[in-house]
Amino acid sequence: MKDLSWLKEFNIAHRGLHTKDLKVAENSLEAFRLAIAKGYALELDLNMLKDDTIVVFHDNNLKRVVGLDAHISTLTYNDIKDLTLHHTQAHIPTLKELLDLTAGKVPLLIELKPYGEIKKFCALVYEQLKNYQGTFAIFSFHPGVVKWFKINAPDIARGQISSFFTERKAFNPMLKFMLKRLMFNPFTKPDFISYNIIHLPNKYVDRAQKNGKVIISYTATSQKDLDFVKSTYTNVVFQHFIPK
Repeated sequence: MKDLSWLKEFNIAHRGLHTKDLKVAENSLEAFRLAIAKGYALELDLNMLKDDTIVVFHDNNLKRVVGLDAHISTLTYNDIKDLTLHHTQAHIPTLKELLDLTAGKVPLLIELKPYGEIKKFCALVYEQLKNYQGTFAIFSFHPGVVKWFKINAPDIARGQISSFFTERKAFNPMLKFMLKRLMFNPFTKPDFISYNIIHLPNKYVDRAQKNGKVIISYTATSQKDLDFVKSTYTNVVFQHFIPK
């Protein structure tokens, strides 16, 4: 059985210990260093560039964080290596840089953002993670990612992220219906569920928890949020405050 005890034992810093004033950028090596120094587990996002480089970056477009209106899958590492995050000195890290920094010091909660070829993306991520000497789990909104790891790397802890998707007006209605209700779970067999905090509690996660699934959430922005989730479920990733 996979050991998921760390999901309960560690506070988990959302995209590292970045700051609301943007002086420490999300998903930056500095944000991760600060979180490691406090003993927090790290939540982070992975994307794949055009040249197959795996980078730590959340959005599919660089405009919000970098100021460049370009889809990440159209760029190579050479295109992005000198770009900085939120006008700081921080650059977009590669997965290798992140793993070299963490080196097993704290657990990693790794979200895969499949904006391109899912199978190739998963395989490239796995290639870098398979010999990593540290505790980690992968998770994703996309059930195809969860299924890939179920089939190809079943020993790696995997999770399904979900929500009611009320803000996603253009989202495929059938996909929204199924994801909201965790209907892919019988096929992908996730080890844990991460559900949007604004939609907790709900009958879908409560049923999953009764059936033995670990339930975490995203994203607490106050101690009150964190206490609310942990009163019923396992944990919640946090940002913009220091947990007690």
